[in-house]
Amino acid sequence: MLLERYIDYLAFDRSRPIGSVTFESIGPKEDALHQRDFVDLLLYGTQWVPPSAFQGHLEPGVRYVKKAGSAVTELADMWARDLFEWARAGCEGQPGRWSLFEPRIYARGDLMMGKFGLKVFPDSDIREQIERHRRDAVTARTN
Repeated sequence: MLLERYIDYLAFDRSRPIGSVTFESIGPKEDALHQRDFVDLLLYGTQWVPPSAFQGHLEPGVRYVKKAGSAVTELADMWARDLFEWARAGCEGQPGRWSLFEPRIYARGDLMMGKFGLKVFPDSDIREQIERHRRDAVTARTN
């Protein structure tokens, strides 16, 4: 899901950049499994995005970094934590760094049909809050 959004972002960038993927190294077996999953993505795509889209916008291999306090993967951990806290609170409120992260959620179009913007699974119990978030996000981006 994240890589679907990443290649959409790259596809709509007029300079046509080629993206790279970096994982936090966990261990030899886990790193190999991540590499295998990435290769499967390049070869088979996803339910919604064909393999040619991934092949055309991403470097063919992944990079690994060791866990370190200043690595970019730590920023991803902070973002994931705030996103988890926001979703756990019923898509209401403002977790610690939410005001920094929320405006940077990649979004294109009207954010409907679950294609771009924020996805929360399952969402049946918080559909109204998600729809309100989408409307607010679209309004904020157009003003």
